[in-house]
Amino acid sequence: MRFSALLDAVGRVDIDREHKNKELVISEIVDSIGRRWAVLRSVGLPWEGVWDTLKTGRGGGWVFLLVRARAVYRVRVGGVVPGARFGVVLHPVWGVPYIPGSSVRGAVRSYYCNLLSEGGDECSGACLEALFGAASDRGRVAGWSGLAFLDAFPIMEGPEGLVVGDVITPHYRFNEKRLEHEWDAEPKPVVGVSVGRGTRIGFPLLIHKPTLEERTSSLSDECIPRELDRVLEQADRQGLREQWGRGVILISKLFTDTITDYGVGAKTRRGYGYFRIEEIEVA
Repeated sequence: MRFSALLDAVGRVDIDREHKNKELVISEIVDSIGRRWAVLRSVGLPWEGVWDTLKTGRGGGWVFLLVRARAVYRVRVGGVVPGARFGVVLHPVWGVPYIPGSSVRGAVRSYYCNLLSEGGDECSGACLEALFGAASDRGRVAGWSGLAFLDAFPIMEGPEGLVVGDVITPHYRFNEKRLEHEWDAEPKPVVGVSVGRGTRIGFPLLIHKPTLEERTSSLSDECIPRELDRVLEQADRQGLREQWGRGVILISKLFTDTITDYGVGAKTRRGYGYFRIEEIEVA
């Protein structure tokens, strides 16, 4: 039996029972993911081997940044698990929750835009393109910034477990008539799953230093918010700028601050998606 088939066998859920007992279905989903996680833990997490390879097997100006952080509360990132109304993204092979690199990139980009606009809705497109590249320019590839946001994976479950049953309670349904009075609202609890509180997750980032330095060397002052300017000044005093370069320092600061202060995924205004950094590796 292939390993992926084994994971599927130990993690199968009877979704036919969804409409009979929602609480039971959520419990089965949590147990299913927990069984898959237990198998992976017993044989060794495959992504940790990939990270070890990236630490030692790079060349050509690559820098590997790995941030290990623990969820302050729960985490919700995209996806709907079958049988639940909301949930997490499950890896197509390993069947456990992970945070796609595109989601991490989107959060970092959004945080940078927020800093540039000082909380507004618009920010400089030139600044964004310098750090994150542009998809196209009149139909042509405009350039890559040298950043590769890799998928983030769990390392250790928290006290609640890797995933936990969760609920949201929308008070207003916008597809119906406007409510005239608060007491006319009809709260409708919606059940799903989230990554559990205290779960430890590894956030990897690959940086092609020559490319990033070339793109950030001529950044204008408007592209360097006060928070980042202070970091660059501190790096100059400590001699780190000569070692790592301007671009690596800028993106590392944005990367870590996004995880701790801005949040990743959905419901960040409700405390979801924030992390406390425990370890940073740069190789």
